[in-house]
Amino acid sequence: MHPALTLPPWLVLTVYALAVARGTVLVVEDRITEAPRSWALERLRNRDWRPFHKLAAQYGASVAEQQAAQWHDEEINDRVDAEAAELNALGEKLEQSAGTGYLSYLLTCQWCASIWIGGLATYVWWNWPTELWSLGPALLLAFSMITGKLSQIGG
Repeated sequence: MHPALTLPPWLVLTVYALAVARGTVLVVEDRITEAPRSWALERLRNRDWRPFHKLAAQYGASVAEQQAAQWHDEEINDRVDAEAAELNALGEKLEQSAGTGYLSYLLTCQWCASIWIGGLATYVWWNWPTELWSLGPALLLAFSMITGKLSQIGG
């Protein structure tokens, strides 16, 4: 039996707690994960803009219809004006709320990220508490957290 499999539970839980702390920092703010985090946040932002793009396409079709009617149809003119106003209002609202959606918040809030990372760690620990493969990644993250904090205080 590998010595790591006989560690006292308090030590294993301490390792997992440090791993969750390090994993949270890794997901939320580390430069090494900046590219995937930016990619995910951009995808979420683009998803929020779908209604805007749909309305913009509708507005473009209405403008084309208005031009084909040579500006003489009051109903088309009123619809184009209403769509333009709605498009401007939606664009301003989306611009102000850029990156503040619920899923974006889950990727940028340390408290929130620690809950779902902690949930994953709890699941692994609960189901495979004595498996060496489940402790290895936790040890890696725990060592990284300890080293990072020591370097911040001048270790």
